[in-house]
Amino acid sequence: MAIQTFQTLYEYAARHWGKANATGGDLAIVKDLVNEAYTQALQKHPWRFMYQSATINFTVNKNAYSLPANFERIVSDEMPYIEVQTYKCLRRREINTIRRWRVENESTSQPQVFDVIPLDYSEETGSAWKLEVYPTPDASYSAILYYRINPGALEDDNHLIIGHQAFHNLVKQMIRAEIELEEDEVIGPQNAKVEALLADAIDADNAGEPDTLGSYFSPGDLNLYRRGDYTYYNTFGS
Repeated sequence: MAIQTFQTLYEYAARHWGKANATGGDLAIVKDLVNEAYTQALQKHPWRFMYQSATINFTVNKNAYSLPANFERIVSDEMPYIEVQTYKCLRRREINTIRRWRVENESTSQPQVFDVIPLDYSEETGSAWKLEVYPTPDASYSAILYYRINPGALEDDNHLIIGHQAFHNLVKQMIRAEIELEEDEVIGPQNAKVEALLADAIDADNAGEPDTLGSYFSPGDLNLYRRGDYTYYNTFGS
């Protein structure tokens, strides 16, 4: 598979724009066009390559954890434990409910529920996210968070774009469409070619999708019963 770096893409854009030796302001425009096309391509479909996992390590007496910088949103309401103790996974519950339980019955044990919420916005660091759990951990535990990433804008020349070859082809066609719009201020034939390449990219993305997809837990394992306001059971054999 051809590797597409930011430099190869903006040089490609410059050639198609007729400004192969673009510098200064022209080069800045070319780079902006590439990032615009790239961002739009990422939003065209829920690409499978945009999803990944992270191990969250819980520590004693800590109920809030920062999430990876590329975190965009969670894609599962379950967080399976890596080394199963009593509970096989955490389940997502709304943050206000979690905090109410914490006030009504502050306790320490293996966490059973979680939610993901934004951290306070900072002009220096931008937007970020954190995960809160309940009960507060009484020991060290590790669980897996499944989430969609935000790749961010291309900045350095050697930055690689995400995705498979069919997606790379889509990005290049969308670059040509952006150039066409910049030059002619109309949506023209280059834009018309995008749909076919988008369909090819979606087909390639779906090629590895299993025919059936469900929980990796057996029905008997999915034990999460509510007792009162905040007591949950998600144990073996319950």
